[in-house]
Amino acid sequence: MNSIPLSIDDHIIKNLPKRYLLAAILCFIGLGTDIPWLSNNAKEIFLLRGLMVAGALSCSFLSKYCKTRFSAEALTTVATLGLITNMAVIGLLEGTYLTGYMAAVYQTLVFIVVFIPMRTKIFIGLLAVVGLLWFWIFPVILSISPEPRLFLSHIFGYITYAFMTIAGNYIFFQVWAEKEKQRAHLEVQSQKLKDIANRDGLTGIYNYRYFQEKFPELVENAKNQSTPISLCLIDLDGFKSINDTFGHVIGNSVLEHVSQCLTSSIRTKDIVYRIGGDEFAISLPDVNSGHARQIIERFQSKLISTEPKENIPQVNCSIGIAEYCQQLPTAKAIIEAADRALYKAKKLTDNKVVVFSPGEI
Repeated sequence: MNSIPLSIDDHIIKNLPKRYLLAAILCFIGLGTDIPWLSNNAKEIFLLRGLMVAGALSCSFLSKYCKTRFSAEALTTVATLGLITNMAVIGLLEGTYLTGYMAAVYQTLVFIVVFIPMRTKIFIGLLAVVGLLWFWIFPVILSISPEPRLFLSHIFGYITYAFMTIAGNYIFFQVWAEKEKQRAHLEVQSQKLKDIANRDGLTGIYNYRYFQEKFPELVENAKNQSTPISLCLIDLDGFKSINDTFGHVIGNSVLEHVSQCLTSSIRTKDIVYRIGGDEFAISLPDVNSGHARQIIERFQSKLISTEPKENIPQVNCSIGIAEYCQQLPTAKAIIEAADRALYKAKKLTDNKVVVFSPGEI
């Protein structure tokens, strides 16, 4: 899989710094709403606006250290309460508390929903706390006695807004979940298609295309980690005569039987490939040529001892082995060396294993 889709938690955490930076910009632009009131308490209002911008920038820095959804929501809650407290004081200085500045509270909570989505139950709690602060605690602390009808209209407005934002928050998560579901489905389908392209249609093991792609990668890893890697090339002895005598259906059954013996003889990190008609390869990471010979001889024993299916003839194979070393520094060089060793094995009697010696270069 080329990429792993981000969960909504990861998405929110990853983008928190950018979102708080955007919040700082919005707070700075919001200074324009104060321009008509700057004849009174201009210095204090500018200072409070500056604190809002600085607070958002600080959250942008601190949010880089948020590693969980809970920590992100906690930071957002603190930032929101600080922002609303700041606005309450500005509203008091401008003489607009519980009037025009209610719109600013709404806009702040819109920012929370749209830019930094929170889980619904946490968002409802935040709405309740903000409502208590704005309609009860701040008026008591600041000794404000708003006009009753205005106060009541704002409470109804706040409840209406709360319902709409909770619904919006819920819809956001539903849309995200559906989007992630579709993306995950596409990822699975893409992986299936890629796996099909890399598999041999008859035996189900990896094919030559994947061998060309994967083996150089394994050699490069071995080189970087200073670990051994070996390659075994396997060619069935007398396979053409099996096809000529028994037919291609039986020949295919022989290939399937050989691939099953190969896959059951190796470790989980080893990879078996079918690279030609009756030719196979095995890449063996963290294995030197001596150990590779032991593994391949175990396969030969299994191939001889395992009873094939009815009417399938017994088959032997010749094997060439090469190991990554200073004289064989690339995947191409290792493949050529293993092929030379296989050619030597084929010239001997059937069922022989030949290990390439760097001294032959």
